[in-house]
Amino acid sequence: PAALDPTGTVLAPATLDEMRWPLTTTDETLWGAGFGLGLILVPQGERVMHVGHHGAMPGFLAGVYGRRGGDGTAGAMGAAVLGSSGTAAELFDLPHRLLAAAVEHDPAEIEPWRPGAPAPAALRGVLGRWWGEGFEYVFSWRDGALRASGAGDAAGRPPAIFTPLPDQPDVFRTASGREAGELLRLTRDEAGAVVRMHWATYRFTRHQETFEGYDFRAGS
Repeated sequence: PAALDPTGTVLAPATLDEMRWPLTTTDETLWGAGFGLGLILVPQGERVMHVGHHGAMPGFLAGVYGRRGGDGTAGAMGAAVLGSSGTAAELFDLPHRLLAAAVEHDPAEIEPWRPGAPAPAALRGVLGRWWGEGFEYVFSWRDGALRASGAGDAAGRPPAIFTPLPDQPDVFRTASGREAGELLRLTRDEAGAVVRMHWATYRFTRHQETFEGYDFRAGS
C-alpha cells in the first residue's frame, strides 16, 4: 500500500493496521488462523503473517494473500491464485507456498552497519543495560532515535523506538515496538545523571532489584 498509495488516499495505513490486527481465531486450541477486520490472518512462524482472503463461487476457487516487509524480513509481496474448479481445495494453500518460495529465493538484503551520529549528551547516561520487572533491556541510539530491546530478544525482533515530547524534558513516547504509545520518563539526580526510568509505569534501574522499600504510591 505504501508504494501504490503513498498518501493513504484509498486506505490509510492506520486502517490497514487495524484490519490486520487479530480479532478472533478459527480454532481456540490451535490458533492456526484467524480474522482481522474483513481479512484472514494465517501465521507462518515467528514474525510472519500472511494476510488476505480466499473464497469461491460455483465452479471456481480463488485466494489472494500478502506479507509485510520489514527489518530482517523479505520485502512486502503478494500472490493471487485463480482456479476453474470448485473442489480443488489445494488451491487455497498455493498462495502461501508461492510466498514462501519467493522469500526463499529472494531473501531480505542485509543492510551493512555504518557508524552514525553520536547520541545527544543528555541521553548518553541512558544507553546500556537496565533492569525492569526482573528482565534485562538494552537501550541504544541509532538512526537519530533512542531504542530499547530485551536482552533475550530473538534476532531481528523490532526494537521499541522512542520520540521525545517537545514540551516535557526527559519524557518520551514509545512510537513503535513493545509498549507502543506508552511513556518513558527519566529521573535524574542532583548532578543530572539518569538514575532510574519508568517505562509504561514500570520502574527501570541499572541493577536488578527487588520490590523491598519500593513506594508504589509514589512510583519510585
